[in-house]
Amino acid sequence: MIEKWLDPSMKLIFELQNIEYCKMFGIPFVEQRDISVSKGGNQFKFAFYTEISEYQQINNAKSKNLEELGLSINDNVYIVPKGALITSFKDNFTEKLAFSCEISTQSIYSRDIVLDQEYFYRYIIPIGNADINYRDFHSYRFDLYFQDKKTAPIDLLKVFSNNKEYHFWKTKIQDINYLIIDSTQTCNFNEMDKISLSILVSYGFLSGVIHLSEAYIIASNEPFFQNPKGLYYKGLRNTIKGQYTIFTTNAYSVLVPIAKNICPEDGETRVIEIIKKKWVNKIDCFNEKVFSSLVEIINNYEAICRAAMMTVEASKFSIDIQLATYCVAFETICKIIMKKCDLKPPTVIQKDIWDTILKPQFDHTINKLRGENILNKEQLEFIQNKVNSFNQPTNKDTLMQPFIKLGYNLSQRELECIKYRNLSLHGILPVKEHEDEIDKLFYTNLVMHKLCCVLILKLVGFDGYIINNVKLYEQNIKKKINECGFLKI
Repeated sequence: MIEKWLDPSMKLIFELQNIEYCKMFGIPFVEQRDISVSKGGNQFKFAFYTEISEYQQINNAKSKNLEELGLSINDNVYIVPKGALITSFKDNFTEKLAFSCEISTQSIYSRDIVLDQEYFYRYIIPIGNADINYRDFHSYRFDLYFQDKKTAPIDLLKVFSNNKEYHFWKTKIQDINYLIIDSTQTCNFNEMDKISLSILVSYGFLSGVIHLSEAYIIASNEPFFQNPKGLYYKGLRNTIKGQYTIFTTNAYSVLVPIAKNICPEDGETRVIEIIKKKWVNKIDCFNEKVFSSLVEIINNYEAICRAAMMTVEASKFSIDIQLATYCVAFETICKIIMKKCDLKPPTVIQKDIWDTILKPQFDHTINKLRGENILNKEQLEFIQNKVNSFNQPTNKDTLMQPFIKLGYNLSQRELECIKYRNLSLHGILPVKEHEDEIDKLFYTNLVMHKLCCVLILKLVGFDGYIINNVKLYEQNIKKKINECGFLKI
């Protein structure tokens, strides 16, 4: 049975959160004065008063990142790394203390942590009252010890990446939920920071919410975190909340809404019987190996990480901006798969025919024009470049290659939506005169979201059912979709 101890980690967090006053050192205009400490959002703020004689020094520092700072509170010493900013500096209108100043930072850590040294790390993300569950994943039970008590058994996910194991779990303390990632082997700070982001993005890619905002990162010389070395606070970008979930084992949450839309009177009753007979045991939990592969591909390819985040976040944008965002994510994923799998799309004209018959005739004509001085140098270069690119694969053929490689057959409707990619990236909406703009864009966005998800999931070896959001939102797009609420890929 796996065991976890949480008290020492939370003690470090509460100590940092409860700082109200401190002394600072490292820059002359912060030393030898009382500093008021507050926390707003994902940053710490240090406020103090300064004398008029220091005006020029502080005014010069406003436009650049500050050097490393230190702060002491009783027996604790923290480091604010280079990069803090003066975010407020204004007249105070007193004779002695002429100005008030505020310094803000998104990073602060215990002086005892040596950042280039390897530790066992625990990555703690507060998520407020957000509720998450692991019922869609293969999980393990463990005992959690907190405040000298053993809590009820809790679930965790095991993640394997680059030959290391990580534990991804959750807990609730004083009405606040936390997501926690533990390393089970020592690693450096940057490695833990990157893999934790990859785990959070992977989970959020499937669930529709990527929990970020801020992280308390505990460093320890032993794997149970009973006597941690210190902590590192890091402000992150805002949590990303999307509208669409792509995977669930809860067939009721997908099929019942569809049934109610089709038949409001007794659709729910009828579909529940179908779910019991067909779907309850048909949708398996997300495979541990596949989830680890998802984390690893996101961790190893920064472009895939960005594309996954865009795929989740795009649904919150205005409906026309959504399409352009999905198309950028889609093309990014395709390019990575093409490169990773060394895919070469077919040319428009058979290569040997082009090389031996057609291109020589074009070259002959260009050489003749060059000899007769009919065109200038720039015009000849333009024509030559056009000839050299004449037999390049089409965008459609290129973007189909990842699907062919991964074994997913594109429907005619999906191919049409892929063709809209080029239009949307040039600011043209793929809406015909007789079509409703909102309905058409909503439908196209749903398809592009699905295709982005399909590519990433197939790339990491997923074989199972995903939510068919095109069918789930059929009523909203006012288009008859003769498909099921779940799609086998």
